[in-house]
Formats: sequence, structure tokens, C-alpha cells
Amino acid sequence: MHRRTFLIAIGAGGLLAAVSAMAAPAVADSPAGTPGNGASSQAAVSTTGRYVVFRSVATNLVAGDTNGKADIFIRDRVANTTKRVSVTSGGAQANADSSRPSVSWDGRYVVFLSAASNLVPGDTNGKVDAYRKDLATGRLVRINTSAAGAQANAAADTVRVSADGNRIVFATTASNLVAGDNRPGDVFLRDMAAGALKRITEAVPSTRDLDNDYGVFADISPNGQISTFSTFYADPAFPGHYCGQAWVWSAGTGRSVVKATKCDDPEASRGYPQVYALNDGFAPVLHDGMLSEQVLVTRPAGYPSFTVRIDADCGRDVSGWGKAVVRDCAGQVHRIGNDGQTTIVAPGKEPAVSDDGLSVAYIDTSGAPSTWNQIRVWDRRTGTSTLISQR
Repeated sequence: MHRRTFLIAIGAGGLLAAVSAMAAPAVADSPAGTPGNGASSQAAVSTTGRYVVFRSVATNLVAGDTNGKADIFIRDRVANTTKRVSVTSGGAQANADSSRPSVSWDGRYVVFLSAASNLVPGDTNGKVDAYRKDLATGRLVRINTSAAGAQANAAADTVRVSADGNRIVFATTASNLVAGDNRPGDVFLRDMAAGALKRITEAVPSTRDLDNDYGVFADISPNGQISTFSTFYADPAFPGHYCGQAWVWSAGTGRSVVKATKCDDPEASRGYPQVYALNDGFAPVLHDGMLSEQVLVTRPAGYPSFTVRIDADCGRDVSGWGKAVVRDCAGQVHRIGNDGQTTIVAPGKEPAVSDDGLSVAYIDTSGAPSTWNQIRVWDRRTGTSTLISQR
């Protein structure tokens, strides 16, 4: 049975003060370089937009790329450099594909998934694992292990990192990372500074499934204080249909609670809820099954409201303070500003937004076939788009 997914977008939750203190340099547009000779995807953007991480099968982005695998790269838009992330602490290439990167605010830490067995010593589980790369030291560590260092007995699915790079959430079906794990899948929080591992899905009934047709959804707020994930279960009122729940874990309480529940109503053809995690609460938005719906989301005092256009059965990405980016059914990346006006960024897909709302990364689908599947970033301040997947 096809199950539609819902998105939970993390709000800053105290991030603004932290970003102000970070005082990152202004981002400058990168000059045109040599585009990647293979497809790139799965872009993620740092807090200020300076760093963009992405997955690529291109072999010409860095020297010595001869493994023939999908690798993770990071582009520094100020220094105009591209580096490969998915290598061992000593710089050796991965022997299998890597995917789903996430980056800290300063570009120092990148987390990702990999099926490689040679990235760290003693990797003999034959599973997709989660890793954190420290680009300042070169050190690579495996994240999805028990507190004692035991390997996971099942694959990791999703991994996300906080702005400072110390708190990481990942999803897995492994049953041996903590004692008494009786669920078919869980979300874990790894605190790298404290050396602690916590299962944040303890309160979720074993009948709730983390997975859906699009994979597991799990996320963490930039300040590392809130994590969100979604679960699914069979709708008891309509056999063959499903219900979705949005869960929120808070560091303040140490507990996960349900913030929204929506069942698939076959008569109304309605989807699941989207829940925006805000500094002082949560704002659910219900998809009404129409082709397009305008929804006004009210932010906490002192922050502007903004409008999100939701298009049925199409990808969308909404996040941060007073910004929204969606992809409509025609394959265009849109940003809808605080005034409700839509800016068409470019023909593309898979938009990803920086936490300050000024940079939008996306897969370019315009121009000749030779330019397709390149990662570009649209800068709100200049209105220009620059190539990211370049050497």
C-alpha cells in the first residue's frame, strides 16, 4: 500500500542568538568552474549558506577519485574549494556508495551514511553505517554503534547533525545498540561531546512503524535541543489505510510526545500533517488534497509570519525562521517570502534551505542534458544562481 509521507520542519528554537554570536563571514558567489561529469544530488546547506554538502558520482570534482562510487563532497562558497568527505581518517577512498549528508554551521563536521566496509577499522557488519567526519583533523568516526562500541546488527537509514556538530540523530532497525530494544526501528541521539547514546523512541508503541515508502524521517534542531520523527500505523477505521503521527523529543524533558496525528481519509483524500517546530510551540498545517493551498504560519512574537504554498504529491522543503521553499508540480523551485510573493528560483528539484533563509541549494534540471543533475545555489540577496558541483 502506498503511504504518503509528511514533513516536520525544525524552527530555530534559540538559534538566532547562537548564529549572531558565530558571526560567519559573508558568502560570495563562486566563479564558474569545471562541472561534475556525473549526477549530483542530496544537497544540504550550512546555517549561513557558506558550505554545501552533496552526493555525487562525478569523478572529476577532486583529484584521485578512482573508486567509481557515489561520494560525499563539501563546497566552500567563500574559498571556492571542493573536498571529498567520504574518505578514511588517512584519506583512503570508500569501497562502496555514500549518501545523505548533513553539515554543521561552520562546515567542520559532516555526517553521512555509507555502505563502505573500509572507512573505519573493524567494520565487519556488512551494513550501511552512519559516520561523522571532522574536516579540521581528518578524523572519521562511526556513529551508529552501542555505547561500548559494538557494531549495529542492521542498517542506519537517516542521519542529521546539529549546528555545532556535537549532537547527531540517526534512525536504524538495529536491535543491539541499547538494552531492551524491542521495536522494529528506532531513532537515536548521539552526543559526541558527552560520549552518550540515547534512544529517543522509547515511548513509541511497538506497533508504530518509522518507515514509509520514502524512508525514515528524523531531524534535529540547529541548537540540538529538539528532535522530530514520524511514525505510521494501520488505520483501525479503514482497513488498508494508514495514520501518521508527528513526534517531538525535547532535551528539556528528555521525553518524546505526539504533537499531531492524521489518518488517511479515503473520502477526502487528505494526507498527513506537517508540523513546524517553533521556539514557543508547534504549528500544524493540514494538506487538504487540493492542487495548491495557501497556508499562513504565524511565528513567535518578534518574528514575521510567512506563507507556504503546498502542492499535492510534489516535493517541498520548509524550514527556519520566516522562509519557505517548495517545488511545484512543474518542477520549479519557489521561495514564498514574508509578503506572500512567490520568487521562482529556477527549474529544479530537491531544494534545501540554509537556516538563515538566504541560500537555496537544488538540483538543476534546466539547459542541455550535459548540465542536468548539477547542484546549484540560489542566493536571495543577489538573485543569482551559482554552480556548486564543480572542481
